[in-house]
Amino acid sequence: MTREILCGDSAAVMGSLPEASVDAVVTDPPYGINIKGKAWDSGVPGAEAWAECLRVLKPGGHCLAFAVPREYHNLAAAIVAAGFDIRDVWVWCRHNGGGMTQSDIGLAIDKRLGVESEVIGKRCAAMMYNVDDNLRSTTTECHAIPRLRPSSPEGRRWWGWGPAFSPRYDFIAVARKPLRGALIDNVMTHGVGAINIDDNRIPWGDEYPGDEHCSSPAGRRPTGIMHDGSQGVLDLFPRRGGKSAARFFYCPRVSRRERDEACENHHPTVKPIELMRRLCRLVTPPEGLVLDPFCGSGTTLIAAMLEGFDFIGIDCSEEYVELSRRRVEYYSEGSDAE
Repeated sequence: MTREILCGDSAAVMGSLPEASVDAVVTDPPYGINIKGKAWDSGVPGAEAWAECLRVLKPGGHCLAFAVPREYHNLAAAIVAAGFDIRDVWVWCRHNGGGMTQSDIGLAIDKRLGVESEVIGKRCAAMMYNVDDNLRSTTTECHAIPRLRPSSPEGRRWWGWGPAFSPRYDFIAVARKPLRGALIDNVMTHGVGAINIDDNRIPWGDEYPGDEHCSSPAGRRPTGIMHDGSQGVLDLFPRRGGKSAARFFYCPRVSRRERDEACENHHPTVKPIELMRRLCRLVTPPEGLVLDPFCGSGTTLIAAMLEGFDFIGIDCSEEYVELSRRRVEYYSEGSDAE
């Protein structure tokens, strides 16, 4: 059994791993947007790190890597430069949880001019959601903050203009190390290269059409669109017959335990364990080895462990390495992602 969490530069640490020893790379790397002023998020990982991922992967092994839309092109370019083939891009839709401040050009102009903006009410922000089995979403936390209006003439001219939309989705680059021969030969020789369709189908519920020749009883084929089940995301899907089209797509549950609780997880970019379990399951063979070269708070490692896979995690921060170790130990003692 391999369960290692290592501290250091990802490319350097991966240099000590044997060639073609890893079945899958599943990672949520730095986004390159200076999130909360963190130095490790100053840029997306370059080709050097992805070249090491390529080296340690078995031929045909997949690499799944998250990116924000505005930096996806840089991430994908670095992955391709390292020698990977980009196979697809998947999308994880999520509620932004009040992640963006009240970014308004008019209010910024007031501040630049030293003018105090007018308070015209309150608005609700920083909402957190839980989701039940029927995709019902309930608000569990809400903070009221002032709603402002520019006071200066210059500010009022640009009131309502801002820098960007609220962040509602992440891209997941789906890359693959080049095959050796045809796909079937690669799978038979190296045990990787294909995607686990049947174990990741979307359950039919009470909608199974009953046509065994056209449909699998296990459910609909998985898609590259995933969401977190929050109301803000569900509202984006059309409804027909009282049911939301969101049910056609995978919905990872976000557990309160994952956010803080026992392990004091304050990492700024935590992903749902259920989401990472699905990603690991899609591209890792039974009893395979998952590598996360940017493991952060260890969510991928927990997911791999809960799916019965071995794992190696790497992070440059001693703080996050220790957090990962605590979380892995917590979940290995019988606590689950629910």
